This record gives sequence, structure tokens and C-alpha cells, in this order.
Amino acid sequence: SYLISIYSFIQSLVFIILLIVINHLNLKNTLILIGLSFNITTIISNLILGYHLYKTNTWLKITLPKTNKKKYSLFIFDTGKQFAIVQLATLFLFSADSIIIGIVYRVDDISSYSVINKLYFYIITIFSIFLIQLWNSTTNAFASKDFNWINKIKRRLEMLIIPVIIFIIFINVFSDQIFDMWIGKEFKVNKSIVLLLGIYTVFHIWCAIYVNILNGMGVLKQQITLYIIGNILLIMSSFLIYFYKFSIEYFVLSKAIIIIIIAFGMYKSYLKEIKIA
Repeated sequence: SYLISIYSFIQSLVFIILLIVINHLNLKNTLILIGLSFNITTIISNLILGYHLYKTNTWLKITLPKTNKKKYSLFIFDTGKQFAIVQLATLFLFSADSIIIGIVYRVDDISSYSVINKLYFYIITIFSIFLIQLWNSTTNAFASKDFNWINKIKRRLEMLIIPVIIFIIFINVFSDQIFDMWIGKEFKVNKSIVLLLGIYTVFHIWCAIYVNILNGMGVLKQQITLYIIGNILLIMSSFLIYFYKFSIEYFVLSKAIIIIIIAFGMYKSYLKEIKIA
């Protein structure tokens, strides 16, 4: 996993250098050049990473056993298909908000939401560092039926949510000062969005713990169901907000409610799997 972080850092560094060059040369079609730069650096870094992993870890190449080849092929295809559905469902659920907000609300609302959301995104990113090895470790523990370890690591990770909550409370209390230092005094802080996105962040992190554990257990069907429900609720709430001209706070509230429903669904699925096992 450290290789992925290294290549992501290199990609970001090269992209920033290209941004400086584009800005310095005052070229035309700047937005197109920025998009091309990001896509090219991302593609090249992933290709180099993939080649490096393949050359140094030849065991990664998929080899099917001579016997029951059809059976194993169908298993791999079915598992891959489920993971693809999960990824597509989460892609829409967690990425469509900026598109929806861009269609429904004003530019001022979009910028306010984006800045506040970016601040909380840093918290989610930092917490995800603690989850890097959880998926693989859960797979090993589940295969050896070491459910005590799974429960123990789950509790430890849940304890880490406490400092996150304290930090989010700090952000809410001192939001004016934080955004004055970060963006400037011209930025108007929407305290309702700060609070609602803080609640969303807590449950997003809590949900991520169970997502990684369930992935390690190979439990995907329940996740697909939950994400489909989440996407349906997101579309329905977006139509209602657009039709009745509700403020952006209602959209963020619906987003928080959806992640809470999904998080408790993941928690229930985890309890069910542990009980069955």
C-alpha cells in the first residue's frame, strides 16, 4: 500500500509543477490544459505503478488450476462483477453531490459547500490511513476464524472516532476564525453546513470501518443493496429539493441522513456475519 501512496504523491507533485508552468506561460485554453495535465499524470503514474508491481511480484498474475477451471473462472468473474457494482454505486453516491449542487443552487452556494467539504475531506483522508491494512488483515483473520481479533481491531478503530468528533466540535466552535485564516474574511461561513457536514463525516468514517471489514470477509451483496438504496434516496431527495426550491442546508441534511442509514446497515451486516460465523 505504501507504493500507492508514493506514486500518488509523485503524480500530485508533477501535476502541481505543470500547473505552475501553465500559469507562468499564460497559455490559452488554460482549463483544458489543466484537465489534460491531471489526466496524463494520473494515467502515466498508474501505468508505471502497475508495471512495477507486475515485474517485482510475478505471483500477482492470475493462474487458474487445471482442474475445475470453469468453476474458478466463474467465481473470479462473479466476485469481480460485485466489486465493480459496489465501486460504481459508491462513485455516484459520493461524487454526484457537486453535480447536483451545480444544477440546483447558485455559484455562492457551490463555493461555500466545496470549501467546507474540502476541510472535512482532509479528516476522512487522514483517518483512511488507519484503514489501509484493515481489508487484508480482516481477510487473513476471517480465513483463520479469528473473530476476536476482528472485534478487537474494530473497537480500537471506533475509539479513534472520539478525537475526530472532538476536532469536528472544535471546527464548529471556531469556524469563523478557521475560514478567516484559510480563505479570508470575504468568505461567508454557513454554520449549518459546517455542522451537517461534520455529522456526515463522523458517520462516513464509522461506515468506512465496516466497509473494509465486510470487504475482507467477502460480503458484497449487502453492500450493493445498501448503496442502491442510498442512490435512490439521493435521487429522490434531489428531485424534492429542486421541485420545492429548498435551501442547500436541506441537501446536506439529506446527504447526512443517507450516510447514517448506510452506516447502520453496514453495522447490522457485520453483526449478522459474525453471528453466522
